[in-house]
Amino acid sequence: MQCVYDVTGEPSILNRRESFNILVIGIAGHGKSALSNFILQEDAFQTRSGFIPVSEKSEKRTKVVHDVHLNIIDTVGFSDSVGLQEHHLDQISNALKVFPGGINAVIFTIKCTERFTINISTILTDLQEMSDIWDHCFVVFTHVK
Repeated sequence: MQCVYDVTGEPSILNRRESFNILVIGIAGHGKSALSNFILQEDAFQTRSGFIPVSEKSEKRTKVVHDVHLNIIDTVGFSDSVGLQEHHLDQISNALKVFPGGINAVIFTIKCTERFTINISTILTDLQEMSDIWDHCFVVFTHVK
């Protein structure tokens, strides 16, 4: 197995794992699929410019990187309506169960050209009830120019 190093020059966490599991969540149209493709360095998830969401269901893709299975679940985006719909909670909960070893990272995408709306605030507040999410959560601002 080839040794992988992080940005500090130290051996990466990938050296100690057989798989690394990432859950990507966020509002529809905020770049979840595009970010997932960027991480995998391939067009694994369908993307499109515009206001019509592309992802109709959560999808998982895997790529082997330095002998580690990098698994990404690209979820359906939250709608623009206020609050977190029950089916989104169910999808996130189901995605967390897909991997017996759990999720190593949760990425919440926010489009940087959007205002931080009451909807985004409400979604983040609703997600606080899912304590597993916050232990490994990162916020990524997308559409940065």
